[in-house]
Amino acid sequence: MVATPQFLEGRQRPATPADLREFDSVAMRSVFSGRVIERTLQDASGRAELAAPRVLMTVNDPEAVLRGVLMHLGIGLLAMPDVVNRLENGALVRLLPDWYQDPGAISLYFTSQKLLPAKTRALVDFVTEQFRAQGLARRFSAALPI
Repeated sequence: MVATPQFLEGRQRPATPADLREFDSVAMRSVFSGRVIERTLQDASGRAELAAPRVLMTVNDPEAVLRGVLMHLGIGLLAMPDVVNRLENGALVRLLPDWYQDPGAISLYFTSQKLLPAKTRALVDFVTEQFRAQGLARRFSAALPI
């Protein structure tokens, strides 16, 4: 859950997911139902709580959520790969850093073959090396505060 420092000016930061009700948000809607996607956050102990901020704007694309948040319209729940650089440079602030929604692993999928095509092997090796060299697994971990 992130917001801009400008949006947070003069506001008390939330201490629990329940406190998010006091904040406007840019929310994702389901492409299947058209409804706002309900988000449940969890902490390190596994406790889960519904995060239900006031919905100011509904979009159907994570990039649109990010753009709305960067325009100071409200808070937004986004995946770490979408926001990590902006968290590191101060353009965004993480709310409730002890709470997160785990979207699962980042994976590369390719057909199972004894001999991978050279292009596929090169891509897998490149992505793996970039994750290692840039510490992306650590930086993308929603469970770790920035």
